[in-house]
Amino acid sequence: MTNKCHVPMFRMETSKVEDFLGRTPEMHQVISCIQNKRIVNVMGIPGIGKTTLIKAIAHYLDERILFKDGIIMLSLRNLDQASMILTRLELIINKKVKDFLSSESSAT
Repeated sequence: MTNKCHVPMFRMETSKVEDFLGRTPEMHQVISCIQNKRIVNVMGIPGIGKTTLIKAIAHYLDERILFKDGIIMLSLRNLDQASMILTRLELIINKKVKDFLSSESSAT
């Protein structure tokens, strides 16, 4: 399967964070980790802005098309076993691949 039309298979499905200020060092640190490792886990106590930070980073990367096939943002909330995480990720990927292939076939 080749993405010939340069449309990301994994498009952003979260709302853009407006007026996101004051977390530039954290953003740079996470972006550096993403560029080096591709998979990053951000952890912390509830309410400190982890999801907001990750949404802002995901949109920053998406707008710059740094990952041609797109970005997957997966919340690990209530996923306390590796098998649960893998199952959720598999469901996301399978759905996106199916949607991508159907849109690609309808475009031809």
